[in-house]
Amino acid sequence: MKRFKMKKSAMFGLCAAAALCLGIGVGTINYQSAFAEETQAQTFVMEEGASIRKKADGADQGGIRFTATISQAHYDEYTQGATKVESGTFILPYAYYTSYGAINKENCFGGNNIYYYTDEAGNDQNKDESRTQYKILNAQGTPRRLAGENAGYEINGSVVDMLDENLNVPYIGVSYLKVTGADEAISYYFAKIDAAKNVRSAAQVAQNCLLKETADAADKAVAQAYMDKFIKNNPNHEVSYKETFKVVDETGVHPDESLTQTKTAAFTKYDETVTSSVPAGYRKVTGFDYDESENKNTDTAALKLNGSTTLCTVVEKVKDNVIFNAQSIADGKVTATVVGDLNKNDSYEGWAWAEGEKSIRREGNLELSSKFELKEPYKLPYTNTFSATVRSSRDITLQLTMHCIEFDNSDYTNLNQVNVSVQVKKGAQKVYFTADRYVKQVNTIFFSHPAGDSSTAPTVLEIGSFAYEKAEVPFNRAEGAVGDFEAYEGGEHFGIGSDGFVLDCPVGNISVSNEWASDGDYSVKVITTGDGWAHIWSNTAITVSEYNTIEFDIYVDRAVSGYLFYVYDSNGYHEGKVDLKKGVNHVTYTFNQSFSTYRGIELRAAHALTGVYYIDRIVLSKV
Repeated sequence: MKRFKMKKSAMFGLCAAAALCLGIGVGTINYQSAFAEETQAQTFVMEEGASIRKKADGADQGGIRFTATISQAHYDEYTQGATKVESGTFILPYAYYTSYGAINKENCFGGNNIYYYTDEAGNDQNKDESRTQYKILNAQGTPRRLAGENAGYEINGSVVDMLDENLNVPYIGVSYLKVTGADEAISYYFAKIDAAKNVRSAAQVAQNCLLKETADAADKAVAQAYMDKFIKNNPNHEVSYKETFKVVDETGVHPDESLTQTKTAAFTKYDETVTSSVPAGYRKVTGFDYDESENKNTDTAALKLNGSTTLCTVVEKVKDNVIFNAQSIADGKVTATVVGDLNKNDSYEGWAWAEGEKSIRREGNLELSSKFELKEPYKLPYTNTFSATVRSSRDITLQLTMHCIEFDNSDYTNLNQVNVSVQVKKGAQKVYFTADRYVKQVNTIFFSHPAGDSSTAPTVLEIGSFAYEKAEVPFNRAEGAVGDFEAYEGGEHFGIGSDGFVLDCPVGNISVSNEWASDGDYSVKVITTGDGWAHIWSNTAITVSEYNTIEFDIYVDRAVSGYLFYVYDSNGYHEGKVDLKKGVNHVTYTFNQSFSTYRGIELRAAHALTGVYYIDRIVLSKV
């Protein structure tokens, strides 16, 4: 095979030599564009990446190599009737291409060529002193026939003895065929190239080679020499990488671009690694393996010199919504039994949905229910949606049964049974299910497989946790309501926090409480210790439908005559006065004028009521 060395003065300070040789492409980089195409076939393409060019019998210096291949059919088509077939590979900094122009016939061989090169004899080719041109490397030779019938041809071009200062400069190689016909006419054909896959630096190629377990020992020796020089000459080199995240929720597992971060880390060795952090308010999901090809944690990876390292971590929002988990069983907070002769309900560390968690393992006939009885019944916000983290050995239909108290049952004594069926795929996942009614308290949960399963395959089911989801406001919220103080997911309460509404009590205390409620689970509790008042208000008035009437429920422990309160709009306050009986009072008060804004309500305890009282379900209306 023909090869050559160029003079050290050749080639824009890139290297000391170049040669024609054999190579295999490796690695990737994030570039977006493609070279301008001329007459070329889809089978005449640059291989992805570049490779190490090893030393030959110690006579040649090692380097990096770019490779193109062409099919036998297209090679025969292009060279039919040719008297001479030559090939070459132009190698240049990627910045040249983006700044000056693509590699094609016009830019390299045309009358107004942008690029020129030095041939084997050291002579400049296509150079024009009268205009601006740029010198690049052209590794010339003859196409190499590949082994095997109709295997086609290969064109290789190498850069050898790379200068230290250019080790991390991105380069690109573009191969071509030069075909001379019987009439002495010359045709050029250029390999198809994708800059996103073909741009490489010597340091990057060296790192890819060293990270590749199957790489040849001689290749690794050349790569290590390049890498040692690069690290020595760049002791404080910083490399960027990207942290991305996929979030698990009721819609599945999906990317959340708002969490993406670009960071940097020091590059001190070829196998430098980086590990993803976990965003505030989230936790890492480690046990998700369903559809692993798409949803796998790659939170630790090699730090690639080209900045292409992208980490991906599966996370979920941290919520205070777990009704029970395996750890609570281990801690004795939940009694776990199996109806029947199976007893596999110990805590296991073999599988966990998230870091630091455990699971409960069932094996065998799942028609025999697993029973989880809470020692202290769990009170819920307004919800009918639940979730469980599970891993199953096969696809199953999971039957969930809850012994619970429905939301419209105020005495917390009458237990009802709620049944839900959910499809579970083989593997680990988080399943979501919605009951046909709203539940305010859970006492016991049963997991089982419906009777009549035709499969005889044994089933292993591991349960990590059971939680409520999608806390809502009550379905019976009145039209015009500005505060019923029921809990949202995330801890906020309707009428507090939204639109800037706050609680204020200078003398005493005011807070959201679940000690009493006329509707739902929550109200506002007021404790006054003297001559004072309490506010539920906002500095900014909100626009509401026109109203002249306010309704609210108030609980007092004694009768009060002439209880004062004030309703605020954007223009000031409006006084109301009512008599209260001991216990629950439903107050309806109509003013003598209408209003279209609302800033809140002031409870004038100084005039009528000192002590503890509760207010709930504030509604504006027009009568």
